[in-house]
Amino acid sequence: MGILTQENIASLKTRLLFLLFLSLCTTYAANAQISFSGQPASFDFQWETITLPVKEVRLNADVTRMIADDAASRESHGTPPMVARALPTSIDLLTQGIWTSLEDGNFICRLRVRSEGALALMFSYSDFYIPTDGALYIYNVDRTHLLGAYKHETNPDGGAFATEMVAGDDVVFEYVTSIKQQLPRIVIDAVGYCYNNISVYHSSSSSSAGTRRVSASCMININCEEGADWQTEKLGVARILLYNNDNGVRPGWYLCTGSLINNTRQDLTPYLISAHHCYEGADPENDLFRWIFYFNYESTGCADEEPLSYRTMTGCRVRAEMPLQGGSDGLLIELSQSIPPSWGLYYNGWDRRNEVVAGVGVNIHHPAGDIKKISTFSNYSSSTWNGEDVGATGAHWYIIFDQTVNGTSVTEGGSSGSPMFTSEHLIAGTLTGGNSSCTYFKGSNIYGKMWYHWDQHPGNEKTQMKTWLDPLNTGVEVLEGTMYSSQGPRIEVDQKEMVFYSTEQNVPGDIQTLHIAGYNLSLPIKVSIEGDFRLSTDGVEWVSELTLPAEGADIWVCYIPEIIGDHVGKITFSHFETLTTPTVNLTASSCPQFLFDKDIPYGMVNEPYTFSFDVSGGKQPYSYEIISGNLPKGLSLTEEGVISGTLEEQGVYNFLLQVADSNGCKAMYSKSLFIGCGLIDSFPYQESFESSSGLPECWMHEYVVGDMDWIIQNREVIPFYDYPLAAVHGTNNAFFNHNNVYEIRITKLVTPRMDLSVIENPKLSFWMTQRLKLRYQDRLTMYYRNSVTSDWILLKEFGEDIPNWQKMELELPQPSSEYFIAFEGMSENGYGIGIDDITVYAGDATGLGSPIYFDDMQLHYEPFIDAWLNLKWDLEVESI
Repeated sequence: MGILTQENIASLKTRLLFLLFLSLCTTYAANAQISFSGQPASFDFQWETITLPVKEVRLNADVTRMIADDAASRESHGTPPMVARALPTSIDLLTQGIWTSLEDGNFICRLRVRSEGALALMFSYSDFYIPTDGALYIYNVDRTHLLGAYKHETNPDGGAFATEMVAGDDVVFEYVTSIKQQLPRIVIDAVGYCYNNISVYHSSSSSSAGTRRVSASCMININCEEGADWQTEKLGVARILLYNNDNGVRPGWYLCTGSLINNTRQDLTPYLISAHHCYEGADPENDLFRWIFYFNYESTGCADEEPLSYRTMTGCRVRAEMPLQGGSDGLLIELSQSIPPSWGLYYNGWDRRNEVVAGVGVNIHHPAGDIKKISTFSNYSSSTWNGEDVGATGAHWYIIFDQTVNGTSVTEGGSSGSPMFTSEHLIAGTLTGGNSSCTYFKGSNIYGKMWYHWDQHPGNEKTQMKTWLDPLNTGVEVLEGTMYSSQGPRIEVDQKEMVFYSTEQNVPGDIQTLHIAGYNLSLPIKVSIEGDFRLSTDGVEWVSELTLPAEGADIWVCYIPEIIGDHVGKITFSHFETLTTPTVNLTASSCPQFLFDKDIPYGMVNEPYTFSFDVSGGKQPYSYEIISGNLPKGLSLTEEGVISGTLEEQGVYNFLLQVADSNGCKAMYSKSLFIGCGLIDSFPYQESFESSSGLPECWMHEYVVGDMDWIIQNREVIPFYDYPLAAVHGTNNAFFNHNNVYEIRITKLVTPRMDLSVIENPKLSFWMTQRLKLRYQDRLTMYYRNSVTSDWILLKEFGEDIPNWQKMELELPQPSSEYFIAFEGMSENGYGIGIDDITVYAGDATGLGSPIYFDDMQLHYEPFIDAWLNLKWDLEVESI
C-alpha cells in the first residue's frame, strides 16, 4: 500500500474535471438519502483512526444555556424541540483527507471531524456527489456506529445534501474508489452539534454505542396492542429532522412528524403533510435540502427497542402552506426524489370533510423524536387555536386521549405535524399542539383540519392543498390510501448515469449499451434522448426517438458533438401504464485534460526551479493561463506550459492553471506548491525567539481560519490584561491572541524542514501557557508531517487552562528527512497562547541529553535539551 498525496489528488481531480457539468446542483433541495450495507476497508486492515488529520469545529456557546433557551422558546412560541446547533465550516474530503492506495488497486480517503462535547454529530453539504465507482462510510472513532455505504444512488444529481446523526463527538469519513471515472465532491458546509432531544442508535452489536433520549414515560409504542389495527397506516408516518435557519437566530435541526399522503392521480408522488409552524422561519431556497425524513423508525415490539430497519430520505420542497396565524397550521411538501418501491411505504388516505366521524381514532407520532408512538381517542370536536398566533375560526379539531391497555399516551414536542386518523383510517388533521402530558392526561391536543388545509385559506395553489392532492380535479372529499405493488406495471434500467468521450466534431465517440426491462406492460415503451446524443437498436441507424417492445430490450447510446466542449443530456422513458418512469443522465466531453502521471515537486529558496505540465486531448495548440492565485516569487509561466525561474521566498502558494485548446475548450489544474527554506540537520535544534521581532528564519505561518499571525512579543501584548508577564527566559516569546468573542482565528506556526533521520528517538520540548478568561479557552494543537506533500497529522492537543508557563515534552513519531512541526493556535477570546524555548533533540530512555558532571566541586555544563539551566546549590559557590 502507498500514500496518494495531495498533488496526486489535485492532478486526478483536474484530469477528470471535464466530466463535471454545470447542472449537477439541484435548484431547491437534495435527493433521497439512500444507503447500502457494507464495511469500510480500514476495518479489514484494522487501521487506527487516532493518527488521521482532525478538522476541529467548535461550539462557542454554553450547552446548559442553550437547553434553557430552547425550553423558553418552546414555552413562549411553540418552537419544535431543537436537536443540533449548526456550526458553519468548509471541509473538502477530496483535498483535506488522507489518501491511501490498496493492494487491489482501489484507493481510500479518510478524514476525522470533531466537535468536542457533542452527544452526536450530523453534517450538511454544499455539494455531495459520489460517482458510480465510489462509496462513502461515516462512523465514530470507536467504530460502534456506522452509516453507509452512501453510493451514487444516494444523491445522483449531486448538490446540497445532509446526513443523519452519528453517536459521539469524533467522526471519521472514509471514501473508497477505483478512480476509473469521476472523483467525488463531498464538501461539508455545516456540522450539526447534537446536544439535546437525542435519539441515535448504533449499527453494531455494542449496546453502549448509541445515545438515546426517550420520550415521556406514558408514550405507547406503535407495535403494542393499541397499534394492531394501524399497521398499514404507520408505514406512511415519518420522523422529521428538519433544518431551520430561524432567521439567523438559532440555526440548526429541529424535530417534527409528518405523513406521506395520497393524491387522486394515485401516482405515488412523494407528498408529505405536516404542520406549518415546523417550517416557519426556514429559508425555502437553502434550508430544505437539509431536512431528513425517517421512515419505519420504530421498535419491533411493544417494549422500547432499537429500530433495526428504518430508512431515511433527504431534501424536499414546499408545495402548499397554511400559516397558523389566521389559518390552520398546514404544510404540504414533496420529497426531492421518488421513494424506492422496495421500501414498502404507504401513502395515507384523507378525509377533507368538516364532519366528525364516530368511532375510535388515533394519532401516530414521534414525540421528542423518539421511536413511533400511538395515542388513542374516541371522540373529537371542532375548535379554534387560541395560542400566541390565533388560528382561523373553527380551523382545528380538539381531542382528549383515552386510557387504553398500556396506559394513556399523549403528545409532546416533536409530535407536531403528526396525522390524526379517524375511525375510517383516514387523515383528518395534523397536530398543532396542546397542553396534555403524562401528568395531565385530560389536557388538550389541537389538530389543523384537512378541511381548512384543502381550500379554505385565501390565495392560490401555494396556500391550498387541493391543487396538489386532487390534480385530476375530481372534487372527491374522501380518498383511500395506496402503496406500490410489485404486480403493477413498471420500467427498470440498469444504469442511471452514463459518461462519454469524443475529440472529433460530428463524429461518434464512445458507444455504450443500456438494458431496459418492462414488467406487466401491455403496450410498447417509448424512449427519447436529449442533447448531443443518439439512440440505436442495431448500432447502425442513430435516432433521437425509438420504440421498444413491452418487455424491454438492449439499446445503444452514442455521443456525437455538434460543437466541441462539455455536454449533458438525458434519456427519458414514457409509458402511461406506469406510475413512475426512470431517466438516465448523460455527460460527455471533447475537451483537453491534464495528465496526472507526475507530481509537481517542491522547491527551495534561492535555487532554480522548472516544471512542465502534460496535457492531452482536444485540439492543439494549447494556451496556458494562471486564472487565480499566484506563482511563487521568481517563477513565471511560459506559453508552452512550463513554470521556471529562481525561487525567492518560502511559503505555500496556491494557484489555478487553465489550459485552452484551439477550439476554446478548457480544463483546470488546481495546485499547491511548497517552497522551503533551508534544512535543519544538526541537533539539538533550539529556538527561543530572541533573535528579532519577526518570525525566526525559515519559520512560516499557515492560515486555517482567518489570516492572523503569531507575533513575537516582548512582555505584554494586550495592555488591558497583565498576561503573560514575560517570556520563560530572556525577553521574547511567540504569542497568538484574537480578542474577539465572535470571531475564531486559527493559524499554524510551522518550523523549518528538519532531517530527523540523523538522530535516534527524536523528541520535542517546549514551554507553553494558555490562560482561561471567564469561560473562553484558547487552544494549542500540535501537528507533524513527515514529507513536504503529506497532510498534517495530529500530535497532541492542549484544551485545558494552563495559566502559568509549563514545560511539555513529546515524542516525534515517524521521523524522516522532510519533517515539519506545527504549533496551531485557536483563538476563542481567551487570554492568548504563548510558546517559548523550543528544542528538538535526540532523547535517551529517560528523555535527557548530555549529562551535567562535577569535578573538584566545579560545575561543567554541556548543552543538552534546553537553552537554559536552572541551578540550586546548598554549599558556598565561588563562581559559575
